[in-house]
Parts: sequence; structure tokens; C-alpha cells
Amino acid sequence: MDKELEIMTVDGVDYAILKEVKNVGTTYVFLSNVANSEDMMIRKSVNDEDYVPLDGDKEFELACLLLFKWKRPLIGLFLVFYFKIFYFTCIWY
Repeated sequence: MDKELEIMTVDGVDYAILKEVKNVGTTYVFLSNVANSEDMMIRKSVNDEDYVPLDGDKEFELACLLLFKWKRPLIGLFLVFYFKIFYFTCIWY
């Protein structure tokens, strides 16, 4: 099944929008680098136009948990740590 992905450019790099999750007036957007699938990030939007980095660890964990809505808590917790590793790796570059 081929599905056309929406692309968002962040700092000159193209990212595919994998999923958007809305929570109390904030939209969390889960992104994957088009050229490097190991490069992922989560951004948020309050006004559906400007996407900014998350505020910190607690918001990062919230976004990851919202992604899975506790349907699969063990997988959700694993992915929280997985995204955390890549999130902090990207910050330092």
C-alpha cells in the first residue's frame, strides 16, 4: 500500500509527518527524516502554523504516551526511551 506522506521542512531538512496527535489545544507532530530514517523528532503546535520543540522531558514523555494512548503500555514505554535517545542525540548536533 503506497501512501503519500506530507513533508515538513525543519532547519533545511525534509521530514515526513508520521502522525499528529491532539491534546488539550496542542498538536504533537511525529516526524521522520526523509533521507535518514534514524533521525526522528517530535514538534508541537498550539496555533496549527508554527511548530516548535517540546519544552522538556515531561512534555516529551507525554507526547510519546499520547502516541500510543496506553493501548500498549510496554511498547509505549520502550518507545519513550527510544525517542529520548534520538531526541537528545539531535540536540547536541
